[in-house]
Amino acid sequence: MARGFSLSDTAPEVSAAAAVTEGDPSPSHPAEAEPSPSSSPASPIEAHPTPTQAQGMRWFWWGGFFAGVNETIVLQYLPLFALAFGASNGEIGLLAAGVGLASTLAFVPGAWLSSRWRHRKPFILATGWGAAQLLLIPLAVLPLLFDMPLVVRLIITVAAIRAFVFSLALPAWTALAADLVPAGIRGRYFSTRNFLYGAGGLAGILLVALLLVSLGAKEGWMLVWILV
Repeated sequence: MARGFSLSDTAPEVSAAAAVTEGDPSPSHPAEAEPSPSSSPASPIEAHPTPTQAQGMRWFWWGGFFAGVNETIVLQYLPLFALAFGASNGEIGLLAAGVGLASTLAFVPGAWLSSRWRHRKPFILATGWGAAQLLLIPLAVLPLLFDMPLVVRLIITVAAIRAFVFSLALPAWTALAADLVPAGIRGRYFSTRNFLYGAGGLAGILLVALLLVSLGAKEGWMLVWILV
C-alpha cells in the first residue's frame, strides 16, 4: 500500500538547512564576507614604501634641509652682494629678471635632456648639484679680478647662467620625487620636508650674517660663496 505524503518527511532536511544557514554562514552572503587585506582603506599599498624607498626618503628628507641653506642664501643675499659692489636700482632689477627668465627657459630643455638620460640621479647631480654649485665659485673671485662697474655685470651674468643650469634639473627632480615617495604619504612627507627646507634657510641666513659681521664685506662674501 502506498504511503501518504506528510510534512514530517521534510523536517530533517529543513532543520539541517536552517542549522547550516544560522551556524555556518556561507561566503555567498556579501554582508558577512571578510574583507581582503588589499581592499582595506586603513592601510593602502600606496602608503607603505619599500625598504629602498624608505632609505632614499631619509636622505631626501635631509637633502631638503641643506638645499634650504644653499638656495635661501643665493636667493636672499645675491642682490645684497651686488649692492655691496655698487649695483644700481636698475641693475638689481636686471639681476632679478635675468634669474627668473633663465630659470623659466630651462624647463623645456631640462625635460628633454632628462628623458634622454638613462638614469635621473646622474643628471640631477651633474646639473643642479654639480655645475650649478661650481658656478658660485666665480662669485667669490670676481671682485678680486675686475673693477667695480664690470663686476656687477659679471655677477648678473653668472647668476643667470647658474639659475639656468640649476633649473635644468627640476623636471628630473620632480619625476624622481614622485618615484621615491609613495602617493599615499606624499602630502605628509613633503610638508615635513618643506619645514626642514625653511629651517635650513633660516640657519643659512643667520650664518651669512655672522660671517659678514665678523670678517667684513669683502672677505665675508668670498667665504660665503666658497662655503655654499
